[in-house]
Amino acid sequence: MTGIQGAGFMNVAGNRTSGLQAAGFMNMAGAFADGVQAAGFGNISGSGSVNLQASGFFNVADEVEGVQAAGFINRARYVKGLQAAGFINVVDSIDGIPIAPFSIVRYNGYQRFEISTSETQYVRTAFRLGVEKFYTIYSLGKAYGFASRYMYGAGAGTQWSLGGRSFINLEVMTEQEFWMGDERSPRFWHHSRLNMVNQLGLTYGMSLVDKVEWFVGPTLNLSIAHTEAFEDTNIPWEPIAPEWTFTDQTYQVGGRQTNNAFWLGFRGGLRF
Repeated sequence: MTGIQGAGFMNVAGNRTSGLQAAGFMNMAGAFADGVQAAGFGNISGSGSVNLQASGFFNVADEVEGVQAAGFINRARYVKGLQAAGFINVVDSIDGIPIAPFSIVRYNGYQRFEISTSETQYVRTAFRLGVEKFYTIYSLGKAYGFASRYMYGAGAGTQWSLGGRSFINLEVMTEQEFWMGDERSPRFWHHSRLNMVNQLGLTYGMSLVDKVEWFVGPTLNLSIAHTEAFEDTNIPWEPIAPEWTFTDQTYQVGGRQTNNAFWLGFRGGLRF
């Protein structure tokens, strides 16, 4: 097929396709040689290279030189450009950036497990997934205070090499307090009030040995919390911010009593 293939429901081209496949539900091509697949649900290209795959749910391609975008999942052997999905990207190798909550890059991806400490958490574990240019972060840590107090979070970051074994990371994170196994709550998992920290961090790191890195650096932190008792009738509000802050104010916003605190912190640890 060379040119345009359009349908309200589905297009199928068994062999080589060049041009545009557009359907309300699904497109399938045995091979692609430049062009576009656009569908409301899914696109499949068995071999060759497609310039744009766009669908509401999934895309499958051998090679993408351009953009692969789906509402839920993308799968490709090689992508040169942008791979974007609402949930997960899976690609063997990429020369570009994958953007999704989870991006699995088989050969030239960036995957790191981290153990760190900071002024707000005794110990924090995190996992990074994507490529060095752009990766997502998911964290779980033990917050300061009661034994039952924890924090979970998500964010994104980028890494630049400084040459040799050194590098820097710029990351943004949002982490929320929760309680687990607290005797004051009737539930094992307790998560009622907003009590979160938004963080911008810049860290310097260096490779120690194969697959082990250390890092340390400053962070800028802004905590936001609803502090009134009716927000959580079981566990009173506990601030996340340390004693040193640039600002720490509580005021009424939209009928709620809200506390904001801003401070300079740190984070350091090991990555594997």
